[in-house]
Amino acid sequence: MPSENLSDISTIIWDLDGTLLDNLGVLEEGLARVLPSHGRVVPPHDTMLANFHGSLEESISNALGGVGSTELEAIVRDFLIVQDKEYETVEHHLFPDAVDLARRAHSQNIRQILVTNRAHEGRLKASPRSIVAHSSLCDYIDLVICGDDSQHRKPRAAVLGEYAATIDGSSVLIVGDQHVDAEFAHNIGARAVIVNRRSAGAESNERLNEHKNNITLVKSLDEVIL
Repeated sequence: MPSENLSDISTIIWDLDGTLLDNLGVLEEGLARVLPSHGRVVPPHDTMLANFHGSLEESISNALGGVGSTELEAIVRDFLIVQDKEYETVEHHLFPDAVDLARRAHSQNIRQILVTNRAHEGRLKASPRSIVAHSSLCDYIDLVICGDDSQHRKPRAAVLGEYAATIDGSSVLIVGDQHVDAEFAHNIGARAVIVNRRSAGAESNERLNEHKNNITLVKSLDEVIL
């Protein structure tokens, strides 16, 4: 990435979970407190990591090898209560390299948009809007688009809604950590930086390779030079 010219970037579109926010630890710690009361064994770390994608409900269900809708609803309800306490101190859960990149982008008047499939309604302090509002990100992020703002989700370009008309993909940089972020970049004609904070699985690597022409893989966002 340092050798690539990003001087023409006017907009950064951020992913939240795993990119700006270290939420895997919160998920694991929360489930460790919640699952025993539901008669469930806490999945090992490798299982949690392999299923750390999609919605909260999907991640939990997949990590447990499938859960009935009534049981899943009860587990998620209890987890959200535990999670809410964790996000009373949001800054503690932000990745320093991501915050620094957001700060550097802000200093260069680059517009920054957070687009996440995480829902806003019912998430309390874990709502993307609350996370931004109650952390240093409030100084850098200009717009937050949540997973329940419309019927569309990443990687569909339609998730941008009315703001799609204000975005020129050629001057946009997507910053994420999953193949869905690479697909999102492809769909809007943008470039992408994918930060590999954890070892990706074989399926994820294969899907990232499908978009290798428009993505750059980095181990830290400190490597991104604007």
